[in-house]
Amino acid sequence: MTGFPADVAQALDASTMPLARIASTLAQARLDRLGRLLRQNPATIERDAQGDLARKGELLIMAPDAAALDQARGLGFAVLGEERLAALDLAVTRLAVPTGLPLAKAQALLDKALPGATVSADVLHSRLARLPEATLRRTAAACRRCRRLLA
Repeated sequence: MTGFPADVAQALDASTMPLARIASTLAQARLDRLGRLLRQNPATIERDAQGDLARKGELLIMAPDAAALDQARGLGFAVLGEERLAALDLAVTRLAVPTGLPLAKAQALLDKALPGATVSADVLHSRLARLPEATLRRTAAACRRCRRLLA
């Protein structure tokens, strides 16, 4: 650490190293659990375009107009249903992805075909862990870099 007297820098290094190790260990443990969940449920869970776990074979499109739905149908997507989120005054349409197309590729295809639309996977959520998996991967990597810097 620069800008601190050597003894202060050394004390800071010593006090932050265990925290970085703990954060890295916890982030990696969660990633391992999510990977195990995916492997144990391949019929119902897959990764979305961001690498997070989501409901397999389904995408959500927010407040689509008829032209957007027609374009999605033309690409092989099928409308499964529509929900109205009254609190947000928003319609959400659930789409089945074309057979054999991985969720991440289907999401990228729909994003490209409908650039003005809000398309999302139906990602899995946990009451205990709110961070997306992609964020956890970055956190674990950053913690590993911190440990190397402090070592």
